[in-house]
Amino acid sequence: MEFSTVTWSIGCPGHSWMNVAGGAHSIGHKSLIFSSKVMAASALDLLTKPELVEKAWAEHKQRTIGKVYKAPVPDDASPPLDLWEK
Repeated sequence: MEFSTVTWSIGCPGHSWMNVAGGAHSIGHKSLIFSSKVMAASALDLLTKPELVEKAWAEHKQRTIGKVYKAPVPDDASPPLDLWEK
């Protein structure tokens, strides 16, 4: 699922102080509340209507026909667990 909501005024450049200010005012708060409601309602629908989950899996399978996932991390890579010991 993907959706968009407003958090700053039209015409504000991305990654600007105006975006930050918009998030601190009522427009940002209203957007936060709205997006939270959309996500919660969507999760509730998925939990209570198994047919939606089946439809989602069917769409996923249809959209990924012929596509093979290739992990961006090499198979022989390992996390640097000793990083802080050096």
